[in-house]
Amino acid sequence: MTNGTNDSAGLRELLRIPDFRRLWFAQIISDMGDNLTFVTLLFLVQRLTGSTVALAGLAISVAIPSLVFGLISGVYVDRWDRRKVMIVSNVLQGVVVLGLVWIRSADLIWLIYLIAFTHAALETLFFPAKNALLPHLVGKDNLLAARSEERRVGKECRSRWSPYH
Repeated sequence: MTNGTNDSAGLRELLRIPDFRRLWFAQIISDMGDNLTFVTLLFLVQRLTGSTVALAGLAISVAIPSLVFGLISGVYVDRWDRRKVMIVSNVLQGVVVLGLVWIRSADLIWLIYLIAFTHAALETLFFPAKNALLPHLVGKDNLLAARSEERRVGKECRSRWSPYH
């Protein structure tokens, strides 16, 4: 699959699989939401504090969960229903982000850090569940194409909705 024709034919085949199609569309929405959340957090911290130290604190709040929970989350995800883990983690991320509505001053910077930490911690459950579920959705023969498409969509969402674009 080196040219665009073969890639799109592979995507068309994958999208004929109903479960993959639902996951693919949900991933687009989820990735956009995650990136918009991160942009919002950056904007909010900068606007409220004007401090690069506060921005560094935000970056640390987002990084720590993957370092701490990332190593063990896969063990738990393997014992639970992966679809439910993905749905519950995404819904909880949305609920957690609603906490940003009450932040009006730099005095609540700790709440921004807590929201960022919790959002990132829930993400450590989502990705192992998605990665473990994908082979069951598409089968062994389509797994490489599905993983490639999954990465492409993630990269596309990051390039369009990320502060680093």
